[in-house]
Amino acid sequence: MVAVGMLLIWGGYSVGLWGWCLLRDYDLTFGQLTSPVHPYSGPWPPAKIPGTQIWPSGAAAAKTASQVGASGVSLPPGKQVVAAPGNPTAIFPVIT
Repeated sequence: MVAVGMLLIWGGYSVGLWGWCLLRDYDLTFGQLTSPVHPYSGPWPPAKIPGTQIWPSGAAAAKTASQVGASGVSLPPGKQVVAAPGNPTAIFPVIT
């Protein structure tokens, strides 16, 4: 019962947070927001949904996240943060 309760609380929080992101026009998909394996690690607040789309695609947020390092500092043009194998980007950033 405890596990079911924890799952319901996590699910309610996730759906509520995604709804708040939709109201604020953040370009984050539900998967980017709730993925335990690849969580969104870009700057907060993320990029807005472009005026030519109705539903978030995550493309603008992913582009912004690849331009910003783990410390939140913008990287020089042509550089990106790449996760080392088995290590999350936010903990061990590798700038290429």
